[in-house]
Amino acid sequence: MTLATTGAEARAALRTPDFELFLVDWMLPDASGLDLVRTIRDNAKYSEAAILMISSRTDRDDIVTAIRSGIDAYVAKPFKAEELRGRIDEV
Repeated sequence: MTLATTGAEARAALRTPDFELFLVDWMLPDASGLDLVRTIRDNAKYSEAAILMISSRTDRDDIVTAIRSGIDAYVAKPFKAEELRGRIDEV
């Protein structure tokens, strides 16, 4: 597991070990989580990796935008641990 608290840290981590799952927050301090999702999907090494977006944005249009960006699942904040675990199991 690798923790990245900014978009820049996450992009740097993409150069290290292979990841099977990404948990991406929409609102990063230096970038949009949507941009990070696109960066992950553009990397051939991660084109099939599971991406779960976590966000306090619950508007239907926002969720549709996130899905179109390439995520596999969406969890709205606040959430319970069981909900997150269930989504991870799904993807």
